[in-house]
Amino acid sequence: MPDANYQAVINAGCLLWMPTINEQEYRDVMTSLLYVQLAANKKHPSFTAPDLWQEVFMGALKQFGWAPLKAGYRSRSADAHFRLAQLIAAEDLPLTRGQQQAGERLCAYVASLPGTDKALQVLQRNIAGYVGMDAVDGGEADDSHAVDLPRHSLPEVVAVEPQASASGLRAAPRASPHAVVAVHVGMILPGRRIELLTVQFATRERLATNLFEQQFDGAKLMGTVQIKSFVGELSELHYASFRERLESLVGEHRAREVVERLPFQEYTA
Repeated sequence: MPDANYQAVINAGCLLWMPTINEQEYRDVMTSLLYVQLAANKKHPSFTAPDLWQEVFMGALKQFGWAPLKAGYRSRSADAHFRLAQLIAAEDLPLTRGQQQAGERLCAYVASLPGTDKALQVLQRNIAGYVGMDAVDGGEADDSHAVDLPRHSLPEVVAVEPQASASGLRAAPRASPHAVVAVHVGMILPGRRIELLTVQFATRERLATNLFEQQFDGAKLMGTVQIKSFVGELSELHYASFRERLESLVGEHRAREVVERLPFQEYTA
């Protein structure tokens, strides 16, 4: 059984679980993770340019105090039918069996939520989007989740620019109808340590109102499933110079993008 003291939180596109940790450490991690996601949203559309978004996200983590301890990448073909939880494998992160069980339990809890659940809606709108099709909620994409980066006090988050074509003009990407899923799942540990896994893929099938409950068709994938891991620690010495400014920048977004204390320990499969 998972440790009864585990708690879980949704931070925009991150689904996280953790043991009880120091309150200041918890707030620092939540603020930092939310800010770098908002910063990446400002630079690149998260679903029409997911690889560029991910590059800015990882660069911003390092820029604002996250010291990488370990990183990994692998791609895999999908089974004929699969669920998101099946892609979150123990070998990608240095989790104990109890920690892995807590993650499995959390994924099962999220899969049990109805589409009207607020926590699920926050997560869903941050991890899935359509390209060349109707948006998930039936409307057009907007930049309401973007946050203006400060011109002073903080370093600029570097965005990767598209390469110019032979004619000197930047070629506009051709969007074929598909959906992109890109979710961050991971564990927070004492000492401002994170073990984070990113699962990303594109599919031609329609998305359900609960992606963790959905059974995906492997035959409809476009390419392979990309799985990236990141283990790092948030340096207090480095982060201290950004703390107040980042707290101010994410303040109005926190209530909308962070859902705390998910009751996943009460869920039984």
